[in-house]
Amino acid sequence: MEILGKQPDMRIHRPSRSRGIPHSSRTNGRLPVQIILIGAVVLCMLASVRADNAGTAKTPTTASKKQPAHAPPSKILVVRTSDARPYILASTGAAARLAKMGHSVETVALADVTKNFRKRADGVAATVAVGTGAADWICKNKQPTDKLIYCMVAGSGQASLKGPNVSGVSTDVPIASQFALIARALPRARVIGMLFSSKSKKSVKHLAAAKSALPKGWRIVSVDVARHKSHANAMFTLLIKEIDIVWTSPDSSVFNSQSVRYLLLTALKKKVPVFGFSAGFVRIGAMFGVSVNPGVQGEQAADMTDRVLQVASGASGVETRAPAVMYGTVVNLIVANRIGVNLPEKLVKSADTVYRPKSKGDK
Repeated sequence: MEILGKQPDMRIHRPSRSRGIPHSSRTNGRLPVQIILIGAVVLCMLASVRADNAGTAKTPTTASKKQPAHAPPSKILVVRTSDARPYILASTGAAARLAKMGHSVETVALADVTKNFRKRADGVAATVAVGTGAADWICKNKQPTDKLIYCMVAGSGQASLKGPNVSGVSTDVPIASQFALIARALPRARVIGMLFSSKSKKSVKHLAAAKSALPKGWRIVSVDVARHKSHANAMFTLLIKEIDIVWTSPDSSVFNSQSVRYLLLTALKKKVPVFGFSAGFVRIGAMFGVSVNPGVQGEQAADMTDRVLQVASGASGVETRAPAVMYGTVVNLIVANRIGVNLPEKLVKSADTVYRPKSKGDK
């Protein structure tokens, strides 16, 4: 079930205000002495103000000419997992940012470098991997001296991305931030429904992390898919429990295209809201959720790559820790209307993407 809508223009335009400037008036064709003296004082004040403004204006002008420090121009290889649109957007964002810094960039798909990766890696200063597939393969085939920076990788996929000269940007939005969004959307929500698999250590850890991030007074009702005949059966079991919302996460042991479809269709029938972990999840039927912009992820990876190369060139005091994940909010009013939920208008207005029901005038 694919639910489409239009993203509204959220820009707020405010009219500018101007103040009238009084003009001096003549009295019988002559200016009184007091007015002449006042005029002289005002002119001096204006001259002083102009001088102060001119002095102030020089500071940002000078600062704008001073370019931020970057690593020496280097050759960088950007490898995307596949030609899926999110990976294309991320690799394009990374390449454009690196080129703007003065680096020479080549972007390729993983399938095009597996046969001659060693030769390519030896000819570049660093490799940027876009997506878990590319990051995992390169990490396993790199030399300790190879510099690998990744992006578009979820937390569960970062477990194997370890070793010297490996760093990157996660797509994981902090769980506490996600629960805070649920509180904004559903102020009365207190019970979170969650699916996990006891056969997956990552899934079990994710459940523990979710429990530790719960706001005071909230609780999680979890269902183990490993204890059911099928994922569909586990999801049905969760949806008939007393829960306020189903919270989803990028857990491959639970979610695939088939299980996601079943969850959304069944939740819609039972009028249970679903929190989506991606924009695509919300687009096809979750009521609201979070999204990560692939282009921004690529730019963050590019910035991180440049900082890593700065340190390699001998620069000191350069921060190389992973940046905070930048994310947006997505709302599906079509689903909200179908299940009878009135989302706060403030939340809808602040959302980055809103899917709305078609009006009668829409074609």
